[in-house]
Amino acid sequence: QLFSRPSLVAMKLPPGARKVTDFESTVYSLCSKVPPGCVTTYGEIAAALASSARAVGQAMRRNPFAPQVPCHRVVSADLKLGGYFGATGPQSSLVKKKQQMLVDEGVEFEDPLTISNKSLFKFDTKLQPSSGRGKRDAKAQVCQPCRSQGKAAPKKGARKA
Repeated sequence: QLFSRPSLVAMKLPPGARKVTDFESTVYSLCSKVPPGCVTTYGEIAAALASSARAVGQAMRRNPFAPQVPCHRVVSADLKLGGYFGATGPQSSLVKKKQQMLVDEGVEFEDPLTISNKSLFKFDTKLQPSSGRGKRDAKAQVCQPCRSQGKAAPKKGARKA
């Protein structure tokens, strides 16, 4: 199950940051399961949470834990980079920063703004609903670059380095 929040409990909010909602905390927990070298989409996270891609995007925009919670690994359904911290457009310095972070992690690109389908990380949401407030259990599916680098899907309780 991917909805535990132990890593977020240990993180402190930056000074002046607003309190994170339960929904945002769950989004950040799921986002944290996407390994370096892979990306997922707002829709993938939304499907795993029985929510909407727009709600996930708003949570990502307000992520106070970046880059520890890697919101830069979440892209639009067409695998375009989309926005970063509310900034959009290929000339945005923040979008360029997102692109460089993904390149540095080994994400494959079709063109400067479009990610290769080989780097797409999906969650298996074809499981029965769980008992927790309408959320569904989800299992991580390893993307192609992670398979070729010998990385496994994140395990429950696995600690980050």
